[in-house]
Amino acid sequence: VEKQLGVPVYATIPHSRIQDKLARRVKSRSGKAAILAQLEPEDLAIESLRSLRTTLHFALLEAKNNIIMITGPSPGVGKSFLSVNLGAVLASSGRRVLLIDADLRKGYLNQYMGLERGDGLTDLISGTIGLEQAVHPTPVENLEIIPTGAIPPNPSELLLHERLGACLAELSKRYDHVLVDSPPVLAVTDAAIVGRLAGASLLVIKAGLHPLREIDLSVKRLRQAGVNLRGVLFNDVTFASSRYGYGKYVYHYAYGKGK
Repeated sequence: VEKQLGVPVYATIPHSRIQDKLARRVKSRSGKAAILAQLEPEDLAIESLRSLRTTLHFALLEAKNNIIMITGPSPGVGKSFLSVNLGAVLASSGRRVLLIDADLRKGYLNQYMGLERGDGLTDLISGTIGLEQAVHPTPVENLEIIPTGAIPPNPSELLLHERLGACLAELSKRYDHVLVDSPPVLAVTDAAIVGRLAGASLLVIKAGLHPLREIDLSVKRLRQAGVNLRGVLFNDVTFASSRYGYGKYVYHYAYGKGK
């Protein structure tokens, strides 16, 4: 990716067996929080996100604001898992962090927190509620969330509303970091709409899932839309030891985390 596309890989996140179990809890809508960074803070995947936290500090020095959009080429790459846990890792360092679920088609970040999706982003943009009602506490100290709200019939048109930009500008002042989880780049135009408002964007790719041309098309689409794509997160890599003891990365295809 770095050689062919000229985009730096900011982090390589290992596969987590514990997250497999938590993912099932999320999908069951049990009402219980399923945040790996909170339940298993020493997991290797979370260690990788701590390294990413340091990298992001320097990457955002020249950004126009503190809003970070997280997207992927296609569904099933684990970007929601990374959004939630990166938010938790940033919050653990004492920063005030807001997580926004801008996937107004299939978003379910609220389920990671054991929350309902009501009183969220769609209600905020439509003007039926204010910022105070849209922001909800989470089980993680210093981390708050704006869920999707009611799933609308016209997500792209709603995200184009000028009220979204005004709300993000105000939220950017209130928090140290604002993470926005958006839909996949190649599926819909939403990521390009949201990405223009963000100071930086990260593209999540999953080990063994994408042909290079798919990643290339995603990068081009974001850049053509004027999105500041800063780097790639290489997710769900399984580490296997070789008989010589050096080890190598192999690919795991059955992971069921997030979108």
